[in-house]
Amino acid sequence: MKVLLVSYYFSPAVAIGVKRPLSLFIQLKNRGHSARAIAANWKGEKLDDVTYLGSIRIENISASNSTRKKRFNLSAYIRSFDKTMCTSFLLSSVVHILTNRKQRPDVIVASYKPMASVAVGIFASVIYRRPLIIEMRDLISIFGRKKRLLFLDFMDRMFDRLCMKFAAEIVVVSPTAKLYAEKFYKRKVHLIYNGIEESELNQHTKRNNQSQRAIT
Repeated sequence: MKVLLVSYYFSPAVAIGVKRPLSLFIQLKNRGHSARAIAANWKGEKLDDVTYLGSIRIENISASNSTRKKRFNLSAYIRSFDKTMCTSFLLSSVVHILTNRKQRPDVIVASYKPMASVAVGIFASVIYRRPLIIEMRDLISIFGRKKRLLFLDFMDRMFDRLCMKFAAEIVVVSPTAKLYAEKFYKRKVHLIYNGIEESELNQHTKRNNQSQRAIT
């Protein structure tokens, strides 16, 4: 099976959003599938079969930026359209997909968040005419910490529902998210659980054994 994975965050980025799509990418390859990925162009050592697009991005938020006060932060009110939708990653991905339209995958997997991953996944699904799976680490417009202003919240929810109509399948990672998503989208939503990779389990076991020996 040929799988196209779309994830704005991907190795060599160090964001938490890298973990799930990278693990999926590795597992697909280990099981003999043909997997390739589209990701933002993060600075660092690149992986094979991953197309890094857009200007080089460096994940480094300075203290001055993190403490800078903003009069109005749109992302606090609207989650279905964030700053990644205005990056070169989005435009570069569109051009890449159109240029390589003959390299049609069997299925497309888009990892949210951010929203640019979903947008590129939708575009790829339309151009390639292949089913789209949207995997949601967080829900979009009904995300718990979002501030709600009546009109902005309405527009956010409407655009969210519109985007999810392109998804052949929606995957969430907690029972609570499944409950909310099925009620909101009025469709079946698949639930997967966060797991522990074998390599992480082995490292944890090794550290635990070393600690026990040190105590005894």
